[in-house]
Amino acid sequence: MTVRTRDDVTMSGDARFVSDGAGSPSVASRRLGRAGPKPGELELLRAATLDLEGASAAWRRWISGNVIDVAHRRSTDLLPAVAANLPPEVLGSETDRLRGMRRRVWAGNELRFGALSSAVDLLEAIGIEPVLAKGAALATTVYPKPGTRVMADVDLVIGPELLDEAVGALLGSGWTRVDPVEGPFFHAVAVADPRGQGVDVHRWVMFPRFTPVPERSWLERAVPHEVGGRSLRRLAGSDELILAVLHGLLTNSDSASRWPIDVAKLVDASQGDDAFWLEVVVSADELRVGPVAADGLAMCAEELGVPIPDNALESLRAGPLDSGLRQHWALCRRGLTPEWRIRRYARMARFEDRQPTVLGYVGPRWRAIRTRGVGPIFGGRIERARQIVDDRIRS
Repeated sequence: MTVRTRDDVTMSGDARFVSDGAGSPSVASRRLGRAGPKPGELELLRAATLDLEGASAAWRRWISGNVIDVAHRRSTDLLPAVAANLPPEVLGSETDRLRGMRRRVWAGNELRFGALSSAVDLLEAIGIEPVLAKGAALATTVYPKPGTRVMADVDLVIGPELLDEAVGALLGSGWTRVDPVEGPFFHAVAVADPRGQGVDVHRWVMFPRFTPVPERSWLERAVPHEVGGRSLRRLAGSDELILAVLHGLLTNSDSASRWPIDVAKLVDASQGDDAFWLEVVVSADELRVGPVAADGLAMCAEELGVPIPDNALESLRAGPLDSGLRQHWALCRRGLTPEWRIRRYARMARFEDRQPTVLGYVGPRWRAIRTRGVGPIFGGRIERARQIVDDRIRS
């Protein structure tokens, strides 16, 4: 595959890359709609990923019109990566503040790595070998500078067969359930250690939330990894790339702003290896998500100069796309991030060779309500409404 470097793209004036940040957004950015980064976030993404000249210009544009103290949290989550990419003479009077933000991120991540170590100890003691995914895996591989990658929790993939046993072991050792009404067919269960550090224990990473097919091959492709002297496994870089794009574009989470940095770091780590891009296409095709992944990667190529091969994008666009994901993606581009709970249930039931029924959907949820109470349900709905309002204000 032919890959253009960042210098090739930014210095040639290629129309695929809006190098000066001025004027209208690129075609690829417009295609993402409201699911993509906002203009101010895009400037910070440039400041965090481009070379010195481009990153410095983007930082000056952003800081000239924004105040860190009142910036949206999705913008401030990008600032540690900006501080790691730019020297003090460019950051100017904000240097000490940004260094402090990096130290805070580093300290928080160290606490989360402590929770990771405790969780892995407990799970390995009962014969369960989890696979590390998302932020904790990326922060300890493709982000060479500490305190650069913000992460809210640690993600461990268990698989469906051992999930209940894994959650039970953690709860029996003093951990607590973060969401007391987590549904029986959700993709993950959130728990916290006695110090309040969160770990998401996953059945799957994206199935049945966004894809019709479980990522069994992702677990099979998991590679050896080491965190704090502890050996375990993590998702392969090609699978992490697809996960970063899909999770960033399709959810109303903080990852909706910082995922392009993950993409840039993963691509840099691949060093232009053709095999990496072939694996990316295979990963997307297996889950029937290629066209959506292509939309996100095209934005990274055009706006951030990430060296993504044209033929990789073409292969992704030509790949299969699940009809449910097509519908979900169309709504996300309009600013809506729906939760298809019935679709999740139907996919999970079919995966378990059961026929989806109304009673099958209602029964487990009714038992959860009776066991855990109505209050947490209303609390969850109120929190979801707050997220929607917050996103509208940000837009």
